Amino acid sequence: MDNNVYILDSFKIGKKAEILAAQRIKKAGWTIFDVRKNPRYQIKDIDYICSGFGSIWTVDVKTDRCYRTFNYFFEIISNVESDKLGWGYTSEADYILMVYPTPTGGYEMHVLDMVKTRAWIEENAWKCKVIENSTKREDGSIYHSQGIIINRQKFSLESDAVMQILSIDGQEVA
Repeated sequence: MDNNVYILDSFKIGKKAEILAAQRIKKAGWTIFDVRKNPRYQIKDIDYICSGFGSIWTVDVKTDRCYRTFNYFFEIISNVESDKLGWGYTSEADYILMVYPTPTGGYEMHVLDMVKTRAWIEENAWKCKVIENSTKREDGSIYHSQGIIINRQKFSLESDAVMQILSIDGQEVA
């Protein structure tokens, strides 16, 4: 039985989440600069630079298909085979926007302060359950990533990192 996540499926789902997040940011009145294809920002795990209202901040959009688990998944190793640290430790974005498809056909976007999230991960990762995912590349090869899972409500109470949880209607997708 094949339990792998296919990289092209992940890209497709991720792209939709990125579009939703960008639309939601624009709807709130911010100007958004798309840097997803810029290698200088890709290495920093930054998708968008947002400005307005006298401030500038950066965003990395993540997608999680497991809304019903009520957990956050924080990637701690992005590639086990090459021992590459995951975004939980390496993202230089100010905020992580975690986008979940909901059972009703809409989406929920969780805005996480990355400084507070990373501090919590560094202090508490050892207490969390570690799970491993397999991803199949276009060439058929497989790599593995690892992450920790933590109940969303527990994380919110312990970390003070969850800034907002926003509902997004599925019709907002361009």
